[in-house]
Amino acid sequence: MSIAILFERQEPAEELILSLRDIFSPIKPKSLFIYSEECPAQFPGGSGIYWFQLLPRISRAITESLELKGSPKGVLVRNYEDLSALLEMDFQGDIVADSSLYSFNSNASEVLMGLNIKRDTAPLELSLKEMEERGVENSEVTVYGRAPLMVSAQCLTVTGGRKCQKKSGFAETLTDRKGISFPVQRDCRHCCNTIYNSVPLSLHKEIRKLKSLKPAALRFTFTNESTEEITEILHYFVNIMLNTDTKALRCPISRYTSGHFRKGVE
Repeated sequence: MSIAILFERQEPAEELILSLRDIFSPIKPKSLFIYSEECPAQFPGGSGIYWFQLLPRISRAITESLELKGSPKGVLVRNYEDLSALLEMDFQGDIVADSSLYSFNSNASEVLMGLNIKRDTAPLELSLKEMEERGVENSEVTVYGRAPLMVSAQCLTVTGGRKCQKKSGFAETLTDRKGISFPVQRDCRHCCNTIYNSVPLSLHKEIRKLKSLKPAALRFTFTNESTEEITEILHYFVNIMLNTDTKALRCPISRYTSGHFRKGVE
């Protein structure tokens, strides 16, 4: 089984790239897939570690053209406009479909595979039973990460009465009437905002069941976590995969959700 790590921010990818192989070496993954907007400067390459370019959530086809950087092993595509562009240019790398290219059942997954997709991403709404029925042998399954709730073209900075910063990042939050804060990623290059869940999905208690499904890869998605938090979380998951006595391990994730893993959707 392989491991996929998605970095929504470039900085942690740069800081951690040389340590990721050592972190996961105890479980001996088949491959390590690194998803980030740019290839980390000190990317080691070879020996089963591969960089995939992370494409934007929104494609403004009228004003933008698909920009590929360097020589990635492949791309993680997040919308059908970019997928169409990749197919038109006869892209020779591996194309991985994110969960936004929806494949709730096996028929939808087969359609994506017919479009030259190497792997898809199992929808976050799937329960264990639904994953078993659908099959995830050609899918990455997210075991940790904040789910995107909404992508908005309305800039929170400008609508808040401030001048456009022209700087992407997690400088904004939205707070609801109950006082719950939702991180917001500002993407100034594509002029959109992604609003994330207030707590991350974490399936650390379900790793054994997930491994039995034999997915193509287990996916970790990191948004606004610090480098130290990311390192601690990855070490924790590796220890869970190695140890049968999980009660002896301290969980570094104070608040989380298990999503629809047990209950599914109606």
